[in-house]
Amino acid sequence: MLRDIIKKIAYCFKTKFICVDFFQGRLKAVELGRGVYIDRSIEEIRNEIPDKKKYKEVKEGLLMEKYYNNIHVINYFSDMLIKHVKFYIKGFKVNIFLHYEKKDFIDEWYAKVFFYSRMPFLFIEAIPLDNFTCIYNGFDIPIENEQGEYIKNIVFFIYDHTVYVGFAFVGYVFVIRPIEKKAEDLSSDDILLIIKELLENTSEDVHKRFDQLTNKKKEYKKIISGWKKPFQNTIYLFSKEDLKKQYHVDGYKIKFFKYDENDITTGMEKIMAIERKIRRIIFK
Repeated sequence: MLRDIIKKIAYCFKTKFICVDFFQGRLKAVELGRGVYIDRSIEEIRNEIPDKKKYKEVKEGLLMEKYYNNIHVINYFSDMLIKHVKFYIKGFKVNIFLHYEKKDFIDEWYAKVFFYSRMPFLFIEAIPLDNFTCIYNGFDIPIENEQGEYIKNIVFFIYDHTVYVGFAFVGYVFVIRPIEKKAEDLSSDDILLIIKELLENTSEDVHKRFDQLTNKKKEYKKIISGWKKPFQNTIYLFSKEDLKKQYHVDGYKIKFFKYDENDITTGMEKIMAIERKIRRIIFK
């Protein structure tokens, strides 16, 4: 009993959660409980690096269009991230969430660069975190119902002139796929058909993201139960711009959210908090 309590306390103090995005011409890092602690352009970072021989490859790498494919740049970023984490103690490790927009892009980068950089030695785990999950968590949308059961929510995103559909569960967005029609061309019947296809294509098997909880029967049972329950009858619609069209879908309520970069940052923190809660269950 005492050993478990000590283990929990040690985990809370030793383990840090940060989310980083260095794919958009900036290095932006968010620490759980602290908010944004680095937000600088690539040019700013390069100009502050001393003109010394040991930094030559880093400075040259930062001039590249795809600077994030340069291992010297990624190692330099890794050192920056760790150096500025609050109350970081040498030897402790950090969970890092890698924020991205396109899945094929992060997969390619992950395979090319990550395993050859210092990152695996500095971080406990690197967790890809998609933009849709960050947007969804930027708003106060419950993950449980009044009975304390996990719920599944239908989500639509108007993103980069394309409509995407999926569903959210315990903070994460799943089964995201693009729709051929533009947002203003979608009819109520189109949306009903899209939802029908979503229901048909959603696996009854719990997503592998929750596999780590299989040894904790109570929490895993709650996840399985929530996953198998019907979708909620509310459609959550997200867009950076005001809607050009109002939607009315029989049998569903529609809630619209207009998001910006601040909401994405809020979403980063929220999903890290959810992940920390899940991981603490391991020590119960």
